[in-house]
Amino acid sequence: MKLPKDASISAGGLCPHTCFTLVPASSLRRQSNTSFLASDRGCSDSSFTLPSDLLIDYVSQDPFKEPDFSKIEHKGRFNLRRPLKRCSKILSHHTESLRSIFESRPRIFAYSVLLTPDGARFIRWDRSCAIVTEKFPWTMDDTILADFLWRFDNMSQDLHGIDPTATSPTPEEDKRARKAFSSSKKTRVTNRTPLFKLAVTDEVTREEHFYIISSPQFSNSTIYGKSTTGYIAFDLQAGSLVWLKDTWRDTSTTWRNEGELYR
Repeated sequence: MKLPKDASISAGGLCPHTCFTLVPASSLRRQSNTSFLASDRGCSDSSFTLPSDLLIDYVSQDPFKEPDFSKIEHKGRFNLRRPLKRCSKILSHHTESLRSIFESRPRIFAYSVLLTPDGARFIRWDRSCAIVTEKFPWTMDDTILADFLWRFDNMSQDLHGIDPTATSPTPEEDKRARKAFSSSKKTRVTNRTPLFKLAVTDEVTREEHFYIISSPQFSNSTIYGKSTTGYIAFDLQAGSLVWLKDTWRDTSTTWRNEGELYR
């Protein structure tokens, strides 16, 4: 089965609420493989401004291997990755593409699909690990892939992995934030750029403070770990732009959190 090279894929009515957009190889600094980003609820001529929820990557070789459960029981763990340089590059390119999904909006986890000539795998990614399914066939009409795409198209945003605490600002808040962002040379916010409203709770006073953000000014180069991300944010209470740092905090009792140090 050959994947289409069109700018968008028609899912034949299977996913009426999802736009599948071909990712140009030049935007990923590579010349091989074929990648598609799925954007929730509609398409546009400028698809890259839409937050994406799913990565579908067609690669020439499966970078994973099926587990040997006898070795898992004996050693307690098993490396699913193939020890080949080509496979390491495939995974590196895959995670590079996946970064755009994590950067497009605040999220907790994300899904991706790896398609190969002889099978496919689903992967669930979060900041701690990646969960990989067994390989399954995908080139027939009635497949697990088709069922997954239909379910994904009908799932709520929180099941897509989107952070439920990041909400949409009101029209008035949106207008105020865009006006503030347009006054700064450090932000690149247009009328089409999605904005998100975050609530930050002071751990001492328990008061909530609200900020509006767009795309991050800084993000970690990997999707694993603390995922430190920096935003130029609009402070709704103060009516000014501030620097907002978001990170997955280390829960170790031997470390003081950053907020306590600043106080």
